[in-house]
Amino acid sequence: MASQVEQVVHVCAEHKKARKLLKHIADLRKADGRSKSRVLVFANRIKTVNFIGDLLMRQEHKCGTLHGELKQDKREKALTDFKTGKSPILAGPGGYCPPRYRMPGNARHGGSKCFG
Repeated sequence: MASQVEQVVHVCAEHKKARKLLKHIADLRKADGRSKSRVLVFANRIKTVNFIGDLLMRQEHKCGTLHGELKQDKREKALTDFKTGKSPILAGPGGYCPPRYRMPGNARHGGSKCFG
């Protein structure tokens, strides 16, 4: 497990966001070797969350999506897959995280804390 949680914010033009996200994840995976780091990607709309999930899956990244329009069983699966590392990337709307799934403040998963 990572010894710290790192939060990264990239501000860029709309047309550069997808390429920048893919590059950042590729760089993280190179540095991580075994791909153990968890990555939370926050977006401002459900449509964007779905776009990010589709984009990452097309690039063969294991990624789940989490938002209020998903059925409960799909939300549960996305969270379980993220926690176990089966899908080490999880995309959701800015700060979405059901209260019972919030990571404790001292969580050391190599990703970012989930805020509600």
